[in-house]
Amino acid sequence: MIMQVNFSRFCDEFQRAGRADQFSYEAKKALFEYLDEDDAELDVIALCCEYTESTVDEVISDYGLDDADLDYELDDVFGWLCDRTFAIDLGNGSFLFQRF
Repeated sequence: MIMQVNFSRFCDEFQRAGRADQFSYEAKKALFEYLDEDDAELDVIALCCEYTESTVDEVISDYGLDDADLDYELDDVFGWLCDRTFAIDLGNGSFLFQRF
């Protein structure tokens, strides 16, 4: 059975799965809009495993970009992510991206 899910129900499913705080509101909205383009199955746990939300500083630290002794700007980090995976700039200094 296929059921259409609106954004409110999408958020409710994260709550039901005990993952309400996994992503910010902005990240959930961006993920919903991205997934809404296709007929995607809603599997909250799979989404939490496949996507992550990080700030610019977290990406720099987590992926060793600070070792390069470069002064990374938001656009530089976003471009670096986009070269490696699917990423969305959330417009608040953080990104939602597919883990790699």
